[in-house]
Amino acid sequence: MPDLPTNSQIKIGSKVAIEKKEDQDTGKLIHGIVKRKLTSSNVHPHGIKVELEDGNVGRVKKTLSETSPVSKATSETVSKIDVTIPKDEDTWNEFKSTFQYDLQEETFRNEGKIEAADARRNDKKRIRDDIQKEVSITVSAFANQEGGRLFVGVDDDSSSLGLERDLTYFNQSKDKFKLAIVDSLKKFLKNNAFIAKLKFEFTNAGNDECLIILVPKSTEPVYLHFSNTQEAYVRIQNRSQKFNTEEFLKHCKDRF
Repeated sequence: MPDLPTNSQIKIGSKVAIEKKEDQDTGKLIHGIVKRKLTSSNVHPHGIKVELEDGNVGRVKKTLSETSPVSKATSETVSKIDVTIPKDEDTWNEFKSTFQYDLQEETFRNEGKIEAADARRNDKKRIRDDIQKEVSITVSAFANQEGGRLFVGVDDDSSSLGLERDLTYFNQSKDKFKLAIVDSLKKFLKNNAFIAKLKFEFTNAGNDECLIILVPKSTEPVYLHFSNTQEAYVRIQNRSQKFNTEEFLKHCKDRF
């Protein structure tokens, strides 16, 4: 391993490549902008520990630019999302087949279960809201834990389904599709300040395309609002777990 950057060589706003704890010995590095340094000494055998502006925490393996530190105004365009699709869902990764398209209705029709398919079509508004709600649940759960990546257009087994089904609702416009997701998040989360911190990136997944939503670690609780109720979710392993009031208060005491 080449000499690792020292604390004095790493500046707030610098673009760096970090290795997260769970990625040790895998060769996987995440690029981003340094928000704060978490190691006080000038050197560390495994690298200086930092937190990036997207919420990721890890040890700096290399700096990516010798230029002056990147300002906050430009960090949005410089920082890139890791577009690698993992094999499984875990604490930091979640797959959603669609944003609002009802795959179950499609399955029923393909299986010749027309009555069941028609029943879902007749109830399409509620079902669409439920499917959209799942995206907001995942975003809030990631926010209330350590952050993460939500892949839209990827099935539970990590196989790519693509975005074509969802894009039919938006005249194949990815911009309109992304805006619809943002509007849905605003409706369910009612937290525009946090939603503004999300990053979106379309990427190829095999022969298809998926959307990655990068969710940073929040500095305050992010709630889900639905049917005049307020719900709290926290990411635990590969699930977005709903917490009751007492559980969430305990979590917030340790987390925020």
